Amino acid sequence: GRTLAKRLSLSGRAAATVTTAREGVEKLLAVLSGKTPRPSEILAVLARCERPVALVAMAAVGKRHRALLRKALTSWMRTPAPVSGAALRAAGVSPGPVIGAAVRRTHAALLDGEISSEGALEFALAAARKLEERR
Repeated sequence: GRTLAKRLSLSGRAAATVTTAREGVEKLLAVLSGKTPRPSEILAVLARCERPVALVAMAAVGKRHRALLRKALTSWMRTPAPVSGAALRAAGVSPGPVIGAAVRRTHAALLDGEISSEGALEFALAAARKLEERR
């Protein structure tokens, strides 16, 4: 990555994108090559990549995986978390990192089809309780 950025005389954000592109593409390909990649797994990798990395990965995969990446970029990334930190606070969860972790777990469960929007608050409260027990 660095060698290519240098050869192309890139600097700043463009150089950073090219430098990290290979790692991002490899991580995306690793997730996609799993038996049944979950939307939350794909989004976790995409969240740490520049968008051009996703496009490069799309060019490197077959039709089925390209469709998953397209759906991730156009739909899943735009799906809001089904609960908020404020809702968890109102339900009695103490402020702190547990709230953010419970919201993220609930969002992932919704995207992965494990829960419905209607069951999200209950799921988030259970996740928060489990996380608080571990502390």
